[in-house]
Amino acid sequence: LFKQINSAEAWQLSNPPILSMAALRGSLELFDKIGMDALTEKSKKLTGYLEYLIQKMDNKKISIITPQKMDERGSQLSLQIKSKDINIENFFKSKNILCDFRKPNIIRAAPCAFYNSYYDIYRFVDALKKYEK
Repeated sequence: LFKQINSAEAWQLSNPPILSMAALRGSLELFDKIGMDALTEKSKKLTGYLEYLIQKMDNKKISIITPQKMDERGSQLSLQIKSKDINIENFFKSKNILCDFRKPNIIRAAPCAFYNSYYDIYRFVDALKKYEK
């Protein structure tokens, strides 16, 4: 006999949906194939390359506000852009570049070792150079 629970607990499932688990299994197989050590290493290199290119720009309107130490920031850099433009996001979207934006002037660029290449990082910084508002 089924007894209904009249609280949020009623939404719990005893077994996860099989189709959702199939996608999860596929992603876990990718992690196993590539290896976490390789992904971590590439992540550090991509973020380091991003940091290097931004510092090389030597633009006083752009500053990295995340910690310099890799183990304190992970694989993302938060950039503060000194600009009156509150639609920085639209500029990057027009270049087919997706980042996390925090209004009014913070861009969180997070290279993903699974998807991003060194060329992607170069393209982002090239767009950053062209923004200059």
